[in-house]
Amino acid sequence: MEGLNIPGFANISSKVSGSFQQLIKDLGESKTITQTDQIIFQEISYLKKKITEPKLISKQQKENLIRLLYCHMLGHNVSFACMEVVKFTQQKNLIEKQVAYLVLGILLEEKNDVECMMSIGSIQR
Repeated sequence: MEGLNIPGFANISSKVSGSFQQLIKDLGESKTITQTDQIIFQEISYLKKKITEPKLISKQQKENLIRLLYCHMLGHNVSFACMEVVKFTQQKNLIEKQVAYLVLGILLEEKNDVECMMSIGSIQR
């Protein structure tokens, strides 16, 4: 990750934590699907603990949402965090709201009507 500097973008390593960089590096270097799954399961376990912590600063929470989205994009179930993501949409900071709505829009599946209705009801309050 070090030295990854794309013209027009800030240096990526300055935007994410070292542990997130390590996660991406480990996934990139994994040789088998089993290895990749093992890394993601560890990450999901970490996120289950961290996502509900009330004392995390917003930058850490925002990064946790992005990590959650990363796990989802790799095909893993992260539905355990949907209500926490909904709660994060209530933040006052516009960037934090944008991240939360982006993640929520991707996580909510059209097929799951109950989950969608609960989320919409929570957002409207």
